[in-house]
Amino acid sequence: MAKVAVLCGSPLLKKACENFLRSKLTPAQSSDLIVCDKAANVPANVKKPRLVIGEHIKKPFSREELLFAIAKFEKLDIIKTAASESVLGNKIAVETEKNVNELYLKFAEELLNILKNGIQNEK
Repeated sequence: MAKVAVLCGSPLLKKACENFLRSKLTPAQSSDLIVCDKAANVPANVKKPRLVIGEHIKKPFSREELLFAIAKFEKLDIIKTAASESVLGNKIAVETEKNVNELYLKFAEELLNILKNGIQNEK
Protein backbone atom coordinates (compact mmCIF):
# COMPACT_ATOMS: atom_id res chain seq x y z
CA MET A 1 0.00 0.00 0.00
CA ALA A 2 1.07 3.56 -0.65
CA LYS A 3 2.69 5.94 1.78
CA VAL A 4 -0.07 8.20 3.08
CA ALA A 5 -0.16 11.68 4.63
CA VAL A 6 -3.16 12.81 6.68
CA LEU A 7 -4.04 16.51 6.49
CA CYS A 8 -7.42 17.20 8.06
CA GLY A 9 -8.90 20.43 9.36
CA SER A 10 -10.85 18.45 11.96
CA PRO A 11 -8.57 17.31 14.81
CA LEU A 12 -10.86 14.36 15.60
CA LEU A 13 -10.93 13.17 11.99
CA LYS A 14 -7.16 13.63 11.70
CA LYS A 15 -6.49 11.57 14.84
CA ALA A 16 -8.85 8.79 13.70
CA CYS A 17 -7.20 8.57 10.26
CA GLU A 18 -3.72 8.61 11.78
CA ASN A 19 -4.74 5.80 14.12
CA PHE A 20 -6.21 3.75 11.25
CA LEU A 21 -3.18 4.34 9.00
CA ARG A 22 -0.44 4.17 11.63
CA SER A 23 1.97 1.96 9.66
CA LYS A 24 1.50 3.84 6.37
CA LEU A 25 1.96 7.43 7.60
CA THR A 26 4.58 9.71 6.13
CA PRO A 27 5.03 13.50 5.71
CA ALA A 28 3.05 15.07 2.84
CA GLN A 29 6.17 15.78 0.74
CA SER A 30 7.20 12.11 0.64
CA SER A 31 3.71 10.59 0.45
CA ASP A 32 2.05 8.89 -2.52
CA LEU A 33 -1.42 10.01 -1.45
CA ILE A 34 -2.98 12.59 0.85
CA VAL A 35 -6.06 11.77 2.91
CA CYS A 36 -7.79 15.02 3.80
CA ASP A 37 -11.13 16.61 4.52
CA LYS A 38 -12.64 19.62 2.79
CA ALA A 39 -11.42 21.92 5.57
CA ALA A 40 -7.79 20.82 5.22
CA ASN A 41 -5.20 23.44 4.45
CA VAL A 42 -3.06 21.42 2.05
CA PRO A 43 0.08 23.38 1.08
CA ALA A 44 0.04 24.59 -2.53
CA ASN A 45 3.47 23.06 -3.21
CA VAL A 46 2.19 19.54 -2.42
CA LYS A 47 1.01 18.07 -5.72
CA LYS A 48 -0.22 14.63 -4.70
CA PRO A 49 -3.46 12.76 -5.38
CA ARG A 50 -6.02 13.52 -2.67
CA LEU A 51 -8.59 11.20 -1.18
CA VAL A 52 -11.13 13.64 0.25
CA ILE A 53 -13.20 12.42 3.19
CA GLY A 54 -16.79 13.33 2.49
CA GLU A 55 -16.31 12.94 -1.29
CA HIS A 56 -14.36 9.72 -1.91
CA ILE A 57 -15.40 8.08 1.37
CA LYS A 58 -18.45 8.94 3.44
CA LYS A 59 -18.44 9.52 7.18
CA PRO A 60 -18.63 7.61 9.46
CA PHE A 61 -16.21 4.95 8.24
CA SER A 62 -14.29 2.03 9.68
CA ARG A 63 -10.59 1.25 9.35
CA GLU A 64 -11.40 -1.39 6.72
CA GLU A 65 -13.52 1.06 4.72
CA LEU A 66 -10.71 3.65 4.77
CA LEU A 67 -8.10 1.10 3.66
CA PHE A 68 -10.45 -0.14 0.95
CA ALA A 69 -11.12 3.42 -0.27
CA ILE A 70 -7.36 4.08 -0.43
CA ALA A 71 -6.76 0.87 -2.39
CA LYS A 72 -9.63 1.70 -4.76
CA PHE A 73 -8.33 5.25 -5.17
CA GLU A 74 -4.83 3.96 -5.94
CA LYS A 75 -6.11 1.49 -8.55
CA LEU A 76 -8.12 4.18 -10.35
CA ASP A 77 -5.13 6.54 -10.28
CA ILE A 78 -2.86 3.79 -11.69
CA ILE A 79 -5.37 3.04 -14.46
CA LYS A 80 -5.65 6.74 -15.37
CA THR A 81 -1.85 7.14 -15.38
CA ALA A 82 -1.31 4.03 -17.50
CA ALA A 83 -3.94 5.11 -20.02
CA SER A 84 -2.56 8.63 -20.33
CA GLU A 85 1.01 7.36 -20.75
CA SER A 86 0.07 4.84 -23.41
CA VAL A 87 -1.66 5.66 -26.68
CA LEU A 88 -3.16 9.05 -25.90
CA GLY A 89 -5.98 10.04 -28.19
CA ASN A 90 -6.60 6.47 -29.28
CA LYS A 91 -10.33 5.74 -29.05
CA ILE A 92 -9.74 2.10 -28.23
CA ALA A 93 -7.52 2.97 -25.25
CA VAL A 94 -10.07 5.48 -23.96
CA GLU A 95 -12.95 3.01 -24.33
CA THR A 96 -10.92 0.26 -22.67
CA GLU A 97 -10.06 2.55 -19.75
CA LYS A 98 -13.73 3.43 -19.37
CA ASN A 99 -14.76 -0.24 -19.36
CA VAL A 100 -12.03 -1.20 -16.89
CA ASN A 101 -12.99 1.67 -14.57
CA GLU A 102 -16.67 0.69 -14.67
CA LEU A 103 -15.89 -2.96 -13.97
CA TYR A 104 -13.48 -2.07 -11.19
CA LEU A 105 -15.96 0.28 -9.51
CA LYS A 106 -18.69 -2.36 -9.70
CA PHE A 107 -16.34 -4.98 -8.24
CA ALA A 108 -15.18 -2.60 -5.49
CA GLU A 109 -18.76 -1.75 -4.48
CA GLU A 110 -19.75 -5.43 -4.39
CA LEU A 111 -16.68 -6.30 -2.31
CA LEU A 112 -17.39 -3.45 0.12
CA ASN A 113 -20.98 -4.67 0.51
CA ILE A 114 -19.75 -8.20 1.23
CA LEU A 115 -17.32 -6.85 3.84
CA LYS A 116 -20.02 -4.67 5.45
CA ASN A 117 -22.45 -7.61 5.59
CA GLY A 118 -19.77 -9.82 7.11
CA ILE A 119 -18.95 -7.21 9.78
CA GLN A 120 -22.66 -6.73 10.59
CA ASN A 121 -23.20 -10.49 10.84
CA GLU A 122 -20.34 -10.76 13.33
CA LYS A 123 -22.03 -8.28 15.68
